[in-house]
Amino acid sequence: MDAVSAVRDRLLEAAPRTKSIRDSLVEREDPSNALRKTLTATDLVFLGIGLIIGAGLFVLTGVAAKHHAGPGIIFSFILSGLVCVLSAFCYAEFASRVPVAGSAYTYSYVTYGELAAWMIGWDLTLEYSLGASAVARGWSGYLNLILTQIDVHPPDFLFSIGVEIFGHKVFDIDFLAALVVLFFAVLLMFGIKTG
Repeated sequence: MDAVSAVRDRLLEAAPRTKSIRDSLVEREDPSNALRKTLTATDLVFLGIGLIIGAGLFVLTGVAAKHHAGPGIIFSFILSGLVCVLSAFCYAEFASRVPVAGSAYTYSYVTYGELAAWMIGWDLTLEYSLGASAVARGWSGYLNLILTQIDVHPPDFLFSIGVEIFGHKVFDIDFLAALVVLFFAVLLMFGIKTG
């Protein structure tokens, strides 16, 4: 039990520990922590356009509205727009108080401590994973639609593998969407630009 007590004590000691704004600024200026700036203004414009017309949210939101929500979807959009405005105000407040890059992770580390920053970091990882999955699923649907329109019929297992438990279909696995996610993960591991 001594090992468990030691781990508990270390966690309780580290949880409220925060990083000062001065330390964050010094760390930002350290050249060993700097990321190379490789994206140009044109790259950022195309990245923004790609995010705006990305597949996932627009495709899946429309399908959900058509089949499940009906006219009540308008109230959902109004409510989500209000939440986005409030979130923007929060980020503006954070950015004015902690003038370093780093999203919610850095802000929570400076204000609430390591435990909160750790939870926020894993929350952001989950958020980006789910977002990437939705976009990949949309791309897979687009590809299936394009191939069907040019009279090419790929095998069904590329777009939907049904998983059954006790004879009931529980969910589908989109193999092509998984390949899209895997391709971009490998691309990001090696870097989009080298040099």
